[in-house]
Amino acid sequence: MARGTKSIVGETMVSKNNYHYTRTETGWVLTHRLVAEEKLGRPLAENERVSFVDGNRTNLDPSNIIVITKRAASIRKQIAKHKAKIRELQAQVVALERQLKNS
Repeated sequence: MARGTKSIVGETMVSKNNYHYTRTETGWVLTHRLVAEEKLGRPLAENERVSFVDGNRTNLDPSNIIVITKRAASIRKQIAKHKAKIRELQAQVVALERQLKNS
């Protein structure tokens, strides 16, 4: 879709952060939310979030999309943050052990 061109219902676009959007009668909606609602057969509840099983936000296959509660999404985010910190600390330990070995 060219900038400044009126979009039509059903048209899709991909943003810079790789999220897919679909034009609906009410405006642009995240495509993975539409896929989840279709899969559930109902609109998403206010406390529900959509997550990608494989972490790939370009994979819009219904089998890759799950619906979780807002609380579960928050907990998953905290877990990912802690795991990243653990990996960072483990790398620092390895670097220090190399320094110790070489001294």
